[in-house]
Amino acid sequence: MKRLMQHKGKLALLFLAGLVAAYIVLPHTGQAQTGLGERPTHIQATAIPLNTDDPADRTVGKLQYVAGWALKADDPRFGGWSGLVVRPGGKKLVAISDIGVWLTADLDMSAKQPLSDAKIIPFEPAQEHASKSAYDSESVIEMPNDTSAEGHYIVSFEQKHRLHYAVPGGPNSRAPYSDVIDFTGVEKNSGMEAITWMRGGAEDGKLLVFIEDPIDDSGNIPMWLAGKTHADRLWLVPPKDFAATDAATLSNGDVLLLMRYYSPLKGSAAKILRIKAADIKPGAVVHGELLATLRPPLSVDNMEGLTVIERPNEPPLLLIISDDNFRLTQRTLLMAFTLGAG
Repeated sequence: MKRLMQHKGKLALLFLAGLVAAYIVLPHTGQAQTGLGERPTHIQATAIPLNTDDPADRTVGKLQYVAGWALKADDPRFGGWSGLVVRPGGKKLVAISDIGVWLTADLDMSAKQPLSDAKIIPFEPAQEHASKSAYDSESVIEMPNDTSAEGHYIVSFEQKHRLHYAVPGGPNSRAPYSDVIDFTGVEKNSGMEAITWMRGGAEDGKLLVFIEDPIDDSGNIPMWLAGKTHADRLWLVPPKDFAATDAATLSNGDVLLLMRYYSPLKGSAAKILRIKAADIKPGAVVHGELLATLRPPLSVDNMEGLTVIERPNEPPLLLIISDDNFRLTQRTLLMAFTLGAG
């Protein structure tokens, strides 16, 4: 009996070791390959249901499920997608990863394989020997259409907190908005996870910046309304155990915020909130309206990227993408929803 117990104990330890091995962060794999340069890549998309227990289910909260896919590609740098933009008119997808590479692809959600002509592009040609912390990019948004930089983007970085003007495969330069933000108390791994432009009202044209987690005992997440020379702080009261990961602004000025819960043992969940434009002002404490919660048996992973496409006479289209952390136990999911009125 004693030998049997010892044998079971060894098996348990081997099983635990296997779990730990599966959890090991493989971003080393992606980071070691940044020197591959710009390359085309084939993306294989497998359709997924909203609800794995009921594939006919199409509704979650105030969102209607349009389509979704689990994505794989033939480039070792594919994964870790943390920021997402779709332009123009929903035909071109641009994503940024937490190892500092771009993904660009043509998007056709009606096709069996929705992503084509895909490319992986390093943020900078010279980043091959840089540390991951130097290029840990978390969010990307387009420059406003009324600027001379139309077609260019702003990218946020955590660990070394900064914002850059950038274009895939082109030049980049530091943007001034982050230079006026007080990052005191912000952990390296909890930097600017979500950024979006304000539209209309007194804060029009300012950059709204969310960090990932609270920085004090209040439990509230700091935000900033940042111009080029000054930033004002406000606060978000988050759902318990959820962190901010990306944001997008509707044409009426309301802000949609993607939040995630992730645990290697308990799994993933995500929430999408709507923050009314009128509530976003210096010194405010905002709560946001819950639009939807994704948790099993609904398809979900470590959701980190959000973008919105607004179309004439149709409801807004939301796309979200997950960061698989380059782990074998996670997936890259791309999911699309429409937002009902309200």
